[in-house]
Amino acid sequence: MDWSSESDGRVRFAGPGSTLRLPAGYDADMAAQLRIYDIKPGMMEEFAKKVDEELIPIRLDYGFTRSGPWIVEETYQYVWIVHYEGEEAFEEVDKRYYSDPRRGEMSFNPTDYITRVDARMLTPLS
Repeated sequence: MDWSSESDGRVRFAGPGSTLRLPAGYDADMAAQLRIYDIKPGMMEEFAKKVDEELIPIRLDYGFTRSGPWIVEETYQYVWIVHYEGEEAFEEVDKRYYSDPRRGEMSFNPTDYITRVDARMLTPLS
């Protein structure tokens, strides 16, 4: 496996390029991407609020859905899963989302809060 559970309940991920697998029963036609953001200390609450109010509505307009978010308080991490079920490839729709002019009109720039992004496509177990 590409991950292991720690005794304190945290999940430790293998290095870059590893693939995480979703449990059986997950809709295999739905693309899913795990996103883990390292957030600057003291900025988590503000970041999470702005994501919910400004960023997620734009994602939803492109047909994405979201699981989470969750936070890992000890390491200042914001964790969520982006789902997409449509005829187009996840990557193509994601590119259009990132080039949407409304992102430039948001009252915040996510990169002002995020110090590192770990994004991995998830594969259902069969």
